[in-house]
Amino acid sequence: MLLILMRHAKAVRPEDARSDEARGLTPQGRRDAALTAAHMREAGLEPVHALVSPAERTRQTAAIVAETFDQMAVQFVPTLYLAEPRTILQTALNKPRSCLLMIGHNPGLHELTIDFLDQAHDRSKLARDLRERFTTSCYAAFTLSGETVTAPGPALHDAFTPRD
Repeated sequence: MLLILMRHAKAVRPEDARSDEARGLTPQGRRDAALTAAHMREAGLEPVHALVSPAERTRQTAAIVAETFDQMAVQFVPTLYLAEPRTILQTALNKPRSCLLMIGHNPGLHELTIDFLDQAHDRSKLARDLRERFTTSCYAAFTLSGETVTAPGPALHDAFTPRD
């Protein structure tokens, strides 16, 4: 299974929205989400299903990504809103697909990425960069073996971070 963890694109400031869940994307966020989707396609990633937090910024990010992958089914999952790593992973394992995209939030996505990199003993420059920061519109794609991420564990397949 190929699991792509993607953080939502850049959103408006909290004070510019009626609630955290209502924060939409900035113009830069929209551009970055499209750039990230294009990079996924160039890297040969073809998500067939996306599990998405119901927050407005993740919904808008998913809509932009879906323009690149028109065959991708999108499902909004309330438990992914500000989810912890364990919840994110369990949700992914409950919906196994050949290529699954999850769009959510930090710190949960970043923490899960670090957990995967640690399990894989990945010390590459790309892994070091991902450990340091998991910015908006960033993604990390991992190959997972079997139904769990233990022995042989996850392997970093690809990652991308749009630069400011």
